[in-house]
Amino acid sequence: MGLRVNDLISAPRTHPATTTLSHSPGNWLAPVIGYLDDVIIVPLGIVLAVRLIPPEMLFEHRKAAELRQESRPTNWVGAIFVVAIWWLAAAILVRLINLF
Repeated sequence: MGLRVNDLISAPRTHPATTTLSHSPGNWLAPVIGYLDDVIIVPLGIVLAVRLIPPEMLFEHRKAAELRQESRPTNWVGAIFVVAIWWLAAAILVRLINLF
């Protein structure tokens, strides 16, 4: 039969080097190291930072934070206003997406 032009156009154009690069250690090692950073190193850093704070100072500031939390005013009108703006932005975005 022979080789036709359509066979050449639809033939995959992958070089063995490109498939080898997709399986290189850098493609899977970087995300693994990133997850290790998030799961192990960051919590250990937080524990170390808390242990370095003197206990008296930690107790004093935790007590002050509790007092501030109890006397903190709540502004429901402001919260409703912000939520309404987000709903409006979402509705506009949905409309724009449906247009196209």
